[in-house]
Amino acid sequence: MPDDAPLSPARPLMQASERLRAALDRLEQRLQHVASTQAAPARQLQLFEQENEALRQEKDRLNAAIAQLHDQYNDLRAVASTIYGKLEESIETLTGVMEG
Repeated sequence: MPDDAPLSPARPLMQASERLRAALDRLEQRLQHVASTQAAPARQLQLFEQENEALRQEKDRLNAAIAQLHDQYNDLRAVASTIYGKLEESIETLTGVMEG
């Protein structure tokens, strides 16, 4: 029994160490859970920002294409106006020839 006496004070210390280790493990798990739940919204925000930037770039490309089409439309309208003017002149000339 004298051998048990020195072990007695160490036993509560070991139990306390085990409880402390278990508490630290639980704390680490909770921290990992909190970190993962906070990381998810941050990751989602990052994905939204990337999608927003991609949409902004697509909008810029579409606006450029619309501007180009608008310019082409104006060019075609000018050509059509010139053709219409030439046709009017030709009709007047033919009318003058036919009447005269």
